[in-house]
Amino acid sequence: MSDDFRAMAAGLRARHDADLRARKANEAKGRDDRRTEVARQAQILRATVLPILTRAKKEIGEEGIPTEMKEIFDPATGVQAAISLRFAGPKLPSIDGGALEPRSKILFFTVEEDRIEAKIGKSYFAHRDYEADCSGSRKIDAEDMEPWIASKVKEILESYFANSDGKNV
Repeated sequence: MSDDFRAMAAGLRARHDADLRARKANEAKGRDDRRTEVARQAQILRATVLPILTRAKKEIGEEGIPTEMKEIFDPATGVQAAISLRFAGPKLPSIDGGALEPRSKILFFTVEEDRIEAKIGKSYFAHRDYEADCSGSRKIDAEDMEPWIASKVKEILESYFANSDGKNV
């Protein structure tokens, strides 16, 4: 009788171990697929959006407006590649004797299949948040990419100046 239990346990262990190996293989394939996709998205953003935002950051910075630009391209940690742009600072004296720092909303660019999407939010996680305003998308090879990106930069720059009193973001 003990051989029957031993065989039962051995059979169940073998099935469990096979399931575990299959699950780990699927997880590894999923990670590889995600890394490949994030790398593809990053390559597209580097080629299309990043040069335009870099120029915007430089030229707007020359007007004394500090700019924060972040690139989220790490396939090991990123769920989705993204580039964000925000205007913040400099600190200004407020009427109550303190200081305020004007901040714009944050502009994100992401890639969805064959399109580049622009999203505007209030936090750096907004590009994955349902509260983000998806303010449009363009085909990756669209001829009007630069004017479209410029219009999105203008939109958040307007929010920067609207918030110069520190109250309206």
